[in-house]
Amino acid sequence: MKSLALSILFFSVFITGKSNFENVIPKTYNFDQKITMTAKSSDEDAVDIDYFFSSKDDSILCMRMNADLEMGSSESIYIVFENDKIEMLMNAAGMKMRKTITKEEFSAFSNLDEIPEQSEITKTGNSKIILGYTCNAYKTTTESGSVTAWVCPNFPIDRAFVPMLGMRKNNPFDGFVMELHTTASTEKANLKITNVDLNATLVLDTSTYKDFKF
Repeated sequence: MKSLALSILFFSVFITGKSNFENVIPKTYNFDQKITMTAKSSDEDAVDIDYFFSSKDDSILCMRMNADLEMGSSESIYIVFENDKIEMLMNAAGMKMRKTITKEEFSAFSNLDEIPEQSEITKTGNSKIILGYTCNAYKTTTESGSVTAWVCPNFPIDRAFVPMLGMRKNNPFDGFVMELHTTASTEKANLKITNVDLNATLVLDTSTYKDFKF
């Protein structure tokens, strides 16, 4: 599991990255569904991260978190996935900035490399209830450690790409991951859906953000 000090890494992308956003046409994204995921590793405090979805457009996904910067203020950071494009929007110190980031830069916030192909994952037969949804347990063991996922086959948000939960377009799980445990060497991490909002509202107008051109 990658470090949960996401705010530091997010901010470092803005102060060191070179913008490649100049040729992207501004647009407005509308989201109407949300989950909140609580992430906890063995040596760090829990972090809450929101994921927003559109019931009308399954090509977009938005990840939101607050960056607790050294100066003491909390700033909202959004990462919008649209097909193969990854767009970062940040509200910082009264300014609104935007840039694209590469898949390599985003890999620090993804668990996709922790999850093998479906043929290497075993359904254990165990089940439990998470937020009122019945979830089935899946487990896999690799050279680097083990992964246990609790998956809801009938989740009302029908999406197969949530990178921090190990879900990709060719989803190795039969349903939506509600909880993910990873163990690698002495490090353990737990990701769990702690809230579901099927009537959320989030509108992001990227034309109100300025290109970041360092």
